[in-house]
Amino acid sequence: MQIPLAEERETDPPPSRAFDPFLLPSATSIRFFLIILLAAVGSMYIGFFYLPTVPVLGVDPTGTEAAAVCAEQARTDAGRLSDQVLFEGYADCIAAADRAAALWMVIPGLLWAALTVLVYALYPRRLEKRLRPGELPDESGARAVLREVEAALGNTRQRVRILVTPGTAGGARVFGAFGRYRMAVDGSLLVPRKDGELDQSARAVIRHEAAHLRNRDVDITYLTMSSWWGFVLVNTGPLALYGIAFLYETFFSASGGYPLVGAAVQGLLLTAATLVLVQTARARVLRSREHYADVRAAGAGHIGASLRHLLAQSQWSGEGSLIRRRWRGLRDYHPSHRARGDILDDPRRLTASISGADLVTAGIVLGAAHLHLSIAAFMASAGGLGGISSTSVVLGLPVGALVTAMVWNVVRAAPEARHRWAGPAAALAGGVLIAHLPPAQPGTWWVYLLLSNPLAALVSGLVLWCVCLLFLRWAALSGRAWLAAEGRERMLCLLGMACGAVVFGCGFGVWVYLHAGIPMAFEGGGLAPVVLPLVALVTDVRFHVAVGCAMLFAFGGLVRRARLRGIARHPLVPVVAGCALSAVYGVLLPLGVVLAADGGYALHFVFLLPVWLAAVAVSVVLGAWSGGPRLRGAGPCVAAVLVFTVLALEPLVYGTVFEGLLCLATRSPSECAAAVGGAVLTGYAEPVFLLWGLPVLLALCGGGAAAGSRVRSAIERRRPTSEEPDIAAPRRRRHVIGVLAAAVATVTVLGSAVVESLPNEITPIAAERKPPLLAQVESSTVGREQTCEQGLESQNLTADDTDPALISHDVEAGAVILASSRDPVLAAFGRVVLDEPGVPHPRVFAALNSYCYRN
Repeated sequence: MQIPLAEERETDPPPSRAFDPFLLPSATSIRFFLIILLAAVGSMYIGFFYLPTVPVLGVDPTGTEAAAVCAEQARTDAGRLSDQVLFEGYADCIAAADRAAALWMVIPGLLWAALTVLVYALYPRRLEKRLRPGELPDESGARAVLREVEAALGNTRQRVRILVTPGTAGGARVFGAFGRYRMAVDGSLLVPRKDGELDQSARAVIRHEAAHLRNRDVDITYLTMSSWWGFVLVNTGPLALYGIAFLYETFFSASGGYPLVGAAVQGLLLTAATLVLVQTARARVLRSREHYADVRAAGAGHIGASLRHLLAQSQWSGEGSLIRRRWRGLRDYHPSHRARGDILDDPRRLTASISGADLVTAGIVLGAAHLHLSIAAFMASAGGLGGISSTSVVLGLPVGALVTAMVWNVVRAAPEARHRWAGPAAALAGGVLIAHLPPAQPGTWWVYLLLSNPLAALVSGLVLWCVCLLFLRWAALSGRAWLAAEGRERMLCLLGMACGAVVFGCGFGVWVYLHAGIPMAFEGGGLAPVVLPLVALVTDVRFHVAVGCAMLFAFGGLVRRARLRGIARHPLVPVVAGCALSAVYGVLLPLGVVLAADGGYALHFVFLLPVWLAAVAVSVVLGAWSGGPRLRGAGPCVAAVLVFTVLALEPLVYGTVFEGLLCLATRSPSECAAAVGGAVLTGYAEPVFLLWGLPVLLALCGGGAAAGSRVRSAIERRRPTSEEPDIAAPRRRRHVIGVLAAAVATVTVLGSAVVESLPNEITPIAAERKPPLLAQVESSTVGREQTCEQGLESQNLTADDTDPALISHDVEAGAVILASSRDPVLAAFGRVVLDEPGVPHPRVFAALNSYCYRN
């Protein structure tokens, strides 16, 4: 018999008048996405260690043999084809080999996905056969079950099938796939009372199973189990193949099997560790779904009492030694009855604190995915660094969205609690660094950096922790601001998750960029460890996007919150303050017309410095005005609006005032309009002080606002004020104008940053420089090894305190060395750079790297 499945249109009454755990994404959904990401990334990551076995089967997964063929073909064509044709042919051949190798790196993940879907489709059928259901009897007990399910589910267009089992369902259970669900009920539960209804215990069991349908976690349950089995099938098979390959190499190969020993041990350890992680994540998903089903079923008071009575009768409290509890956490798919009773008594316990295990899992997923897929992206993009930088952002998006949902759940469950985010930030950052422990790619291996430069490695880890801490605090601030008043919580959470994805993705990309440059900064000595990271922030558009999105979203929530007497009632204050500081800057600029005949960076700095110092002083006042113990972080957010306003207006004020007055003093008024317009456009297209000012001003003004907020907090703790209820601030024109003004300032700054970050076309060496360089070429005088070493070293960025540019590389010297090589292919590469029309040097040196180290 089939009955309709409930729609979300008719919702059960919340289990608690004060707290409804179903408004935001549940912990079950968050953990489900984590296990899917973990299993997919783990399959690809571990598959990397099984690649040495694939050549035994006659396949070239790493592209090594293909690269050797490309090099051999290039040597054959040397002297027969022109240098340009030889280079293009070799570059195309290597690109094809790299794309094939990148595909092999993701094939294990695709195989896992296919096996997961297959198991998901077959598992319900196998389970139904194992339950041995019979026909649904036409008696009062069966009709009572149908009434209970209908009462729990309501009217719907979908169907659920009721099965009666001979005691094989363990009471009752619901299962299914692809929207076709079945509820198996043991015949022992169908014994009705005299009035034709089921007893309270049977009704509680039926309602609990119906709650799984209502929570829409049936598909989550069986996809979770299918992902586990898919992961086992993908990885245990290659592990057995590894053993066979090892035996083959040991008894039938001259190498004696030793080349496979190290990789075999690493693959075995990684497989075991990842199996434990996936199993733990699986158990956490299945346990959390039981809690949510209990809370949903207890929406009706009499069912809640029956559930509590059933749980109280059990002796399973979940207590024991630490080792025993950890073993249960790995093995048990149902929470202890004591834990279930505690959640029923207070549903806030579901999300009142953030889970360190979930954060570590999220960090491991992100770190392993970046370590593996960034290499695949690098190879697929033919050695382009853009593939690595974009991959770090894309991989951070889902993790940022999930962590944002975790934080919002915590903030909503315990809005008045004083949450500490240093520990959760350490868990998230620690997970990323744990994923960097296995020596898959030594160049990005964090432990490799720790062993070679401990101070640089510790600084890199500290920077990652700071990124995670700032993100968690921002997520908590925005969650408190937007969720302070009731209404549209689900839609607001989705918006917060989208914004959190962008913020964390860009923030993680910034750390990846800094992590790669920190060792070079420490090797440079002098001021390089300070200057180079600042240069990285200034030139990395991801930093500007992360800060801009975070500030704008949090500010929009703050002006919506009525309890904040300052910013919610006067949202235009930081914008007006920024405009006032820009006006002061405009008043000071006429002095530059008198003191200097033209503009320049020195004049910019002279007149911007007092304005920036005044901005810091104003930020202290804004922090004391808008901050306080009720909502920590509001002060720095308001100060960020001030900073963006000042920076957005700086090119306009400078171009209009200084260039306008200078033009009026030297030219006719009719020419000044075009001159001023060109100066303003140039200021936004080349925003030197805008980009440099953002990290500096954010640090100074944010620190000043935080100090002001702490002063206010100390005062209010001594003089407590009466509490005001949180209600949504009525939308007024000034609220809309304030948010729009902040948005315009943010878009202006980000637009300038994006334009500045667009890659410039890399042109060949200038024609006038080529004749003297060609004169330096001494044909067939440099050996292959020396050519490879010196040619690649010429591409390394070097930092020098005495160099005004601070960062440089010597492309011309590298081209001369290549053209002087005894190797005909390398010599052709050098002539391609120096001859007409010339080829951009990054392509040539990427081909040089492949030719030198892959054959």
